[in-house]
Amino acid sequence: MEGQMTGAREIVVNEVNFVRKCISAESSKDDLWGKLICTNFKISFVTHDALPLQKFQYRSRLLGEHDVPLACVEQVVTVNDAKGKQKVLGSNQKLKFNPTELIVYCKDFRIVRFRFEEAGPESAKKVCLAIAHYCQPADPQLLFGFEYVGKRYYGSAGDRVNGVDRTGSLQTPLFDRPSEWDREIKRTGASEWRVCSINEGYAVSPR
Repeated sequence: MEGQMTGAREIVVNEVNFVRKCISAESSKDDLWGKLICTNFKISFVTHDALPLQKFQYRSRLLGEHDVPLACVEQVVTVNDAKGKQKVLGSNQKLKFNPTELIVYCKDFRIVRFRFEEAGPESAKKVCLAIAHYCQPADPQLLFGFEYVGKRYYGSAGDRVNGVDRTGSLQTPLFDRPSEWDREIKRTGASEWRVCSINEGYAVSPR
């Protein structure tokens, strides 16, 4: 039983064993048993009995068959059958009951359901809270994609516009400074183009 990880920057936040994933609303005979995992990138469900891959079967390098990216989650709902309660979970919220079911509503119109009858109640609660927290970060910079933003570097000492030093930059070019446009012109061999600051800040050129 092995899950797919996107790289060293994807970390497991919480997990719970003995979870049942509901496949059909009419019957439970096709349901799958496995481990529910929350990482900083996705909700992952790893089945106890993995089926062998068929010849020429497509397989994503980022997501497993039962994975949901956190950015695809629209709403997280927890249910307690015995108490007849359900709660829509938001980031940094508390949960006063032990969930027996987790329902994940996705932005691509999927509805994914997990049952916790055999799972530890506290472990089930923690993984639900982790999913709700990581799929709705208070700061967009906490989204997984920002893990791969470039480090700071320093350009040439002559990188000045209107007397302002703009040497600090990101390795990922944002094309908001002359040095990045200069590098792009050299890279593409567009020798007939030149960089000027006449309409910097979206100002209209008087010429």
